Parts: sequence; C-alpha cells; structure tokens
Amino acid sequence: MPHFVVHVEKARKIVISSRIMKVDIKSKTFNDIFEQLTTGKFYLRQFVTQAEEELPIDNTSTLAAAAHFNAFNRIMQSSAQQPSLPSLKTKDNQNNLLFNDIIRLLQQRKVKWNSNLYETAGKKFIERLAALIWYINPHLDKFCARSLHLPVLFQELSLYKQNTTYNQFYHHGKHKKEKLSHAKLEELVQSLSISVTQPWACSKVWEPIIQEVLELIQVVKKYSHYLNISK
Repeated sequence: MPHFVVHVEKARKIVISSRIMKVDIKSKTFNDIFEQLTTGKFYLRQFVTQAEEELPIDNTSTLAAAAHFNAFNRIMQSSAQQPSLPSLKTKDNQNNLLFNDIIRLLQQRKVKWNSNLYETAGKKFIERLAALIWYINPHLDKFCARSLHLPVLFQELSLYKQNTTYNQFYHHGKHKKEKLSHAKLEELVQSLSISVTQPWACSKVWEPIIQEVLELIQVVKKYSHYLNISK
C-alpha cells in the first residue's frame, strides 16, 4: 500500500497541511485520493503534484515540476500494475469463506494476476470455481462412492483439512434438499471452462493450478454423465 506526503491548498488557504497519508492501493487517480482525504467536502478543479526530496518547493517551482513530469501519476500507475489477487470478502458466511480460502490457496502457490485482471477475469474465475465446489460440496460422498475424488489442491482447502464441509446449510437447514442435477453440473462446468481457456490461464506460472482445475472439471463431468445415463 503506497504512502504519500499530501498538502492541499484552496487559493491561499491550506485545506490539508503536509502529512504522510496511507491510501488504498485501488486508488488510481489524484481525484480518488482527493476524495479520500477531503471526504467529499471540496470539488477538485485543478491540482498540481510534486515529488519532494529534502526541502519544500515554492509555487513557481511546483508549476515547473508539474509541467515536466507528474510523479504522483507515475507512482499510482506503477501501483496499479503490480500483480495481485482479488480482495477477500468481508461478509461472514460459509460461501464467502470458501471464496477466501481459494484465494489463500492461490497465495500459497504464489500465483497472481497481472495488471487489473485480478478484479475482473481473476475474480470471475474464483467465483466460478467456488460456485462449482459449493454445489457439489454436500454430495462429495456420492462422488467418492464412484471413486471420484477432489484433486489434491482442493483437498487443501481449510475446512476439508478439518474433515468438515462448507455448505453446511444443506444438511442442517430446514429446507427441501436439492438433488444433484445433470443440467446444473454441466452449466457450472461450462462456466468454469470459459475462465480456464482465457489467455492468462496459458501462462507458465498458472499451469499447475489450471491442471488441477481441469482435473476437477473431468471429475464433475464423469459424475454428470453418470447422472444422465441413470435417468
């Protein structure tokens, strides 16, 4: 997370005195930072940024420096380009726990998405993967009965290592229990397959992860086929 020395003036009046501010890494423009610091009390009309070294620069020097380069925007652009993973979900429920545990698995495997892909294609990939695992989660014993097991990577998910499940509501909730559906399995598999055929998934660093995901897809396809022929 970047830190900046921020000093904001309105005409000759100091609005924010010089101090070090910590800003959200997702902030990409000066306007984003301005809104964080002023909490919407001022409208951003015109601004100047400068890179200070040892001594403050007067207004004339500031304008000259801004005309030569915009150090602030360079820092923000560099920050936005850093490889990363989607943000963890904060709402406390089992579905979000599964989403977050998948992110933690990826952290352990030291894989990330470049540029802004982590909040677009990356987030969608994890959502699709979590949706498939969540759906089959209450029925893993049925998979095992047909010698179909989760790939090793997903056996490392925290609740599976504790010999428990994510979708506990299925077993303990007072609702009609939904049986596994061939059509639903095919829908989830096709959705996840879209992600694993995207360009980022062809990267060398992602190869071990994608192999495990493809193995999961094959496991689900086999059970889906079994459901279809058992009708």
